Amino acid sequence: MARVIKGPRGKHTNVDYGNLGKYMHDAAQKHANNIFQIDADLDLKETYAQAHLRARRLALSLREHGLQKDDIITICSRNNLNNVIPLIAGLFLGAKIASIDPTLSLIDCKHCINLVKPKFIFVENTYVELIENSIDWVGCAPKIVVIGKFARHLNFEDLTKEYKDEATVEPVVFSSKETAFIFFSSGTTGLPKGICCSHDALLKTAMNILDSDFLRSDVNFHLTTLYWISAIICLMRTYIKGGQRVFSSNPTPVGVLKLFDKYKVTSTLFPPLFSYGLLEVPNLEKYNLESLYSVTFGGTPMTTEQITRMRDTFKHVKFQVAYGMTETSGCITHFDFTRDKDIYLKKEMSSGKAAVDVEIKIVDIETRKLLPPNQNGEILVKPASIPNGYHKNSEMSHNFDKEGYLKTGDVGYYDEDECVYIVDRIKEMFKYQSWHIVPNSIEQVLMEHPAIEEAVVFGIPHGADGDVPTACIILKNNQVVSVEELHKFVNERVADRQRLRGGIKFVDSISKTPSGKFQRRRIREMYKKL
Repeated sequence: MARVIKGPRGKHTNVDYGNLGKYMHDAAQKHANNIFQIDADLDLKETYAQAHLRARRLALSLREHGLQKDDIITICSRNNLNNVIPLIAGLFLGAKIASIDPTLSLIDCKHCINLVKPKFIFVENTYVELIENSIDWVGCAPKIVVIGKFARHLNFEDLTKEYKDEATVEPVVFSSKETAFIFFSSGTTGLPKGICCSHDALLKTAMNILDSDFLRSDVNFHLTTLYWISAIICLMRTYIKGGQRVFSSNPTPVGVLKLFDKYKVTSTLFPPLFSYGLLEVPNLEKYNLESLYSVTFGGTPMTTEQITRMRDTFKHVKFQVAYGMTETSGCITHFDFTRDKDIYLKKEMSSGKAAVDVEIKIVDIETRKLLPPNQNGEILVKPASIPNGYHKNSEMSHNFDKEGYLKTGDVGYYDEDECVYIVDRIKEMFKYQSWHIVPNSIEQVLMEHPAIEEAVVFGIPHGADGDVPTACIILKNNQVVSVEELHKFVNERVADRQRLRGGIKFVDSISKTPSGKFQRRRIREMYKKL
């Protein structure tokens, strides 16, 4: 029977915890002597008290340089001991944070800076040229603060020197419903939009996760930079528990295993692609990972075979593939390892059940009728809180149905146990001879081939047939396989309509967003030039 799936009611729903600057300030005082962050590359540690002393000093400097409440601060840096300090200082003063991932293309970087026009940009010295070139094109004039040695611009270290009255500085008090962060949408089908998330929404998302048996926050590790909402939720969870954030500016599979062993990491969040490298590390048994409680995958789909391999290799670790969106301030579905202990291992391809204060319905893509279990449709979500709109374009109502459910643009279904499964993006699906083709289902078949490192499937126009399935493939090192062999491999495993009639081409790289999502529009354009 068709139904709406409802997550458990949260205990924080009607509580106002204040804005993040004040909350983080109070938490830092409570956990003052706890280790707050660890740079695994340099084996450097910093307590909450030390980090917040630097943040207060920076806040005073920024105020002297003209920063006011509601101004925007941009951070463009890999994870290090310094990149979170302007974030804390900015929230302290009531500024909004709109970070840029340093791996963004110049085109996307220009667009993001032009969209938010920040008052200050904090940039790691390696990426100053990217920021300078972007600003020259945009025509705005933010003050640039360089993290690391650099001849031009303001220097980060100079702005965190001792101040006479630094101990008396208090965070600005204002409504928790105001915007804290502007996150840029992933840009898989076009230029990113700025999604405005409130202090209240982000803090409660972190609290709700901690109330579930899902991600522990004693010692956290994540690959994502401050550009991503996952990194911010992780940061909030760390503050709530007085835990540690461990990071590496250039994480490799071997390096990650070493830091798991050395710093006794308890929970982590990975893109699925990173798991392939972990399993190829020789002598895995020499790394002590007993402290590791759970690993959550997100951002892109994962094959059944791969998650099974991870579970077989790291038998004591709890693995799952969660589902979330920036527009819902984070998590939509996940498994609670205590509540769902009897089913989560049996449903390796499920993204779990509805998260706290979340409602989900699956509707027919064309008729919009509510669907029963095991039927593919668009996933609609009523989150605990919705964003404050898009930056410079607050109107988001067209993204919601008349009952207040967000149209995710994702295709999926739920089973009789109300476990949700993600199939693909509607925009990434295409029609071949009136059949809906789901690229991810063909990609999963390709990824079963032992010679393939990465595979992306998309449609290429072909007259009256519509779009024909087409693939770009990256082979593993030292692997050789012919196009004919791959066609045979696929044809034996898919329906006739799913055959790669548009062709298969081997490539050296595949265009992706910083979170690992395929940029099919760019891939399609590249394919036409091959």
